[in-house]
Amino acid sequence: MKKTHTKRSVLGLAAISIVSVLALSACGSSEPGTGSSTGEASEDPLKILYIAGLSGGAVNTDVTRAFEASVDLINDNGGLLGREVEVEFADSQNDATKAVTVLQEYLQSNPKPDLVIPGVGTGEALALLPVLNREKILGVSTASSPLLDAPEEYPYFFSVSARQDAIFTAASEYLVDQGDVEKVALIVTDNALRQAAEPQFTEKMTAAGFETTVIPFDPANVNVAPAFTKAKEWGADWVYFESFGESTAHGFAGREKAGAEDIPMLGGSGVAVSDFLDFATDAQRANFFPILYPIAATVPEEDRDAGFNAFFDALSPVDELPLKLGSYSFFWDIPQIWAAGVEQAGSADTEAVTEALTNLEVDPADAMWVTWQKLYGPDTHFPVIESDEFTIAEVAGMEDRMYVLKD
Repeated sequence: MKKTHTKRSVLGLAAISIVSVLALSACGSSEPGTGSSTGEASEDPLKILYIAGLSGGAVNTDVTRAFEASVDLINDNGGLLGREVEVEFADSQNDATKAVTVLQEYLQSNPKPDLVIPGVGTGEALALLPVLNREKILGVSTASSPLLDAPEEYPYFFSVSARQDAIFTAASEYLVDQGDVEKVALIVTDNALRQAAEPQFTEKMTAAGFETTVIPFDPANVNVAPAFTKAKEWGADWVYFESFGESTAHGFAGREKAGAEDIPMLGGSGVAVSDFLDFATDAQRANFFPILYPIAATVPEEDRDAGFNAFFDALSPVDELPLKLGSYSFFWDIPQIWAAGVEQAGSADTEAVTEALTNLEVDPADAMWVTWQKLYGPDTHFPVIESDEFTIAEVAGMEDRMYVLKD
């Protein structure tokens, strides 16, 4: 079978121009992510609308390589329900209001997509979900706020990320194991990310016996040094830094400017998947401990399952990839998880796929997604994760690529 590759189109706010992703429809398979020959009798493509800050610094264009490769795999194996999958990209410029405008303009001139990627962060997702609910459109993203894990309020939304409470549980347990830790400061962007992170930080760290303080900073401010200075003056034993997008680089620079490199720093979910090996110097990364998802640490070749091998085959050679395979795996997983839901439902209908996703019957060994094993249920639309699935380790002294990082 001839191999095809996705082609992207970026949808602007003023005029929405669509160039479809090329794909194949052919004989199928019953495996998740590899197509099916049964289901809806239609030759029309299934549509994915990917809305994100493609020009606003929030989305590394390399990360979309995994998303496109994942869709390619589905199409190269016959599509879904005998139908090809097309992807359209819409640039929200990392602005929640613009993201809503993009979606509304798209819906005015196009049929409803079968799946929407409603941004990659909490702010865009929260802004877009009312529209998706009203239109009964399925949404899957990488947002991690517990505010989004509300199946009764947002029945058609799912995440491939860890919830903030799971991440902070892992962080608090790690700090307990360090000993002699009394005071922990959270430095976080003063936006939807703070709303998601602060309650969980305070709850989990207080329960672990730590004194806490929260130091928010304006994500538009390039000088983040005052936030780290406040943490130093407060006497923080550890800093938990949480940010997303361009403000993350400003945070690392601000830490150095404040002379706070001697305070160990945990990197939260947004920071851990950033390009910190590219934009931060060795000095800025001193005493830095990112909280890593499973895919970021080494998996021996003999322990790699079908999905894992497909992921690496599609993104090979691995040594040319940037550091954080966790962010690649998220965007690989979204099409694969959706594909499993469509195939189990035998339909791309939103209600049917939602029901299938909450009751997936795929053997983990056969699953084509790679980050988490246990996914959703009727009461949670976020992966069900144990704290020991995370790896927390110091960056300094590691080899060049996170993939070879050892516990």
